[in-house]
Amino acid sequence: MSNPNVPPPAYSDNAPAQKTYGATTSPTSAAEPLLGAQRGMLASGSGRDAWMDSGDDIEAAGDDFKDDRPVDECDQLIRIGFIRRVYSILLSQLALTTVVAGWLHLSPTATSIMHKTPSLIFIPMIGTFLTLFGVSVRRHSYPSNMILLGLFTLCESFLVGMVTSYYESRIVLQALALTCLVFVGLTLFVCQSKYDFSGMGPMLSAGLWGLIGVGLIQLFLPFSTTTDLVVSAFGVIIFAGYVVFDTFNIMKRLSPDEYIFGALSLYLDFLNLFLYILRILNDSQRN
Repeated sequence: MSNPNVPPPAYSDNAPAQKTYGATTSPTSAAEPLLGAQRGMLASGSGRDAWMDSGDDIEAAGDDFKDDRPVDECDQLIRIGFIRRVYSILLSQLALTTVVAGWLHLSPTATSIMHKTPSLIFIPMIGTFLTLFGVSVRRHSYPSNMILLGLFTLCESFLVGMVTSYYESRIVLQALALTCLVFVGLTLFVCQSKYDFSGMGPMLSAGLWGLIGVGLIQLFLPFSTTTDLVVSAFGVIIFAGYVVFDTFNIMKRLSPDEYIFGALSLYLDFLNLFLYILRILNDSQRN
């Protein structure tokens, strides 16, 4: 166990880039860049390097999670505990999102209110920014970090529910099943692979900013269904790459005290991948 007073090691600048999903021509188009904007906060002001620069004490996190070394260099018990913590938080986030979004999608009353008052989407949108900022500030302070992360997940769940309310239930379930298969498959691939995926950062970042630009254009100049299908397919490729990239960082580069950041990164990867697959299935049906 290293001395917790020793400054953390320097990492490369290839931090995970911010993520977003492009705008559609549906009434939910104003909400489309939302997830990327939240990941933008992680990279611009409180990205992975910024998360590691703070000297805050890790309260109530346990001595094993005060190690400053990358998790790959820690003892096996610490590695297992870190990965278990990351994926436990991730599964809890996905479960909450599924319940809340499913209720909004299936409730006729909730759907009617959302469609009649689309401006309601700005309430959880603002909430995600505020809670994400709170998570970045209190990330090492238990239990406030978990409470804020839960509130952030709740806001995201309402946003996903509002977006999926414009799609058929069958398509939503198909998209969810495909997303789970892709996510689990890529995770197992990274766990078994000996490749170094750290070099993917610049390429993914370039692709991401391309998606952001296309999404902004599409807000004002909607594309055809075919063009939107191509953009959505590119979005799936980008976020599938981010699943690989972020999983590699969790397994190899993050320190044990960064479990909040690891879970949050994978959570946003999953949601963006799901929303792009949802758009592909919907556009394919319309064609």
